Amino acid sequence: MVNTRGDNPLHIMAIAASPERRASLAEMAANVAHARTTTSPVISLERTFQLAPDLIVVDVDGPALSSGALRLAQALPGGTGLIILVDNPDPNWVMTILRAGTNAVLSRDVTGEELRLAVLAAESGLVLLHPTSAQNLGVQSFTQQHDSVMPAEALTAREREVLSLVREGLGNRDIAGRLNISEHTVKFHISSILGKLNAGSRTEAVSQGIRKGFITI
Repeated sequence: MVNTRGDNPLHIMAIAASPERRASLAEMAANVAHARTTTSPVISLERTFQLAPDLIVVDVDGPALSSGALRLAQALPGGTGLIILVDNPDPNWVMTILRAGTNAVLSRDVTGEELRLAVLAAESGLVLLHPTSAQNLGVQSFTQQHDSVMPAEALTAREREVLSLVREGLGNRDIAGRLNISEHTVKFHISSILGKLNAGSRTEAVSQGIRKGFITI
């Protein structure tokens, strides 16, 4: 789930190689999400952590950005949304980047409405795929990633509380303070949640938790 910041506008970072593309994506994001935007020509983890955007949109126009987007997905902290724009991606790459916690994989010809839906997916901890990407994954791959974990082992009441706070974008320290437990205990609960939901990331755990009714939107 994307971090919420009270009445402050959503902060979206648009990453694209060309200045024209960066400007276009930033304008589209500002319009559809009423967001403030920043841009970058390259994927820089240092700059990303410095600016701490709520949501990142990466325009993948070649192999360098393809591998960089995967590293970014794997490095992002919980609560930071990620939308990938790519044409004809390799199905294995799509599966890998989804497991890393990416919220949406869409065509580079993304429309304003598609971007708006992707932002909503990120805010809800869900996953949105362009039809082409979904079809390329194949029924078997999709089943292995999503359906094979059903039915999931039930979460305890405390695990549901922890997962609900993860959905709100809270880090371990804030969750510990909210529930009056230690950070070590929070880590234990999150590890248990990931295992029970067969999730590879906090974002995926939230998505699975919503799908299976353990937490509500």
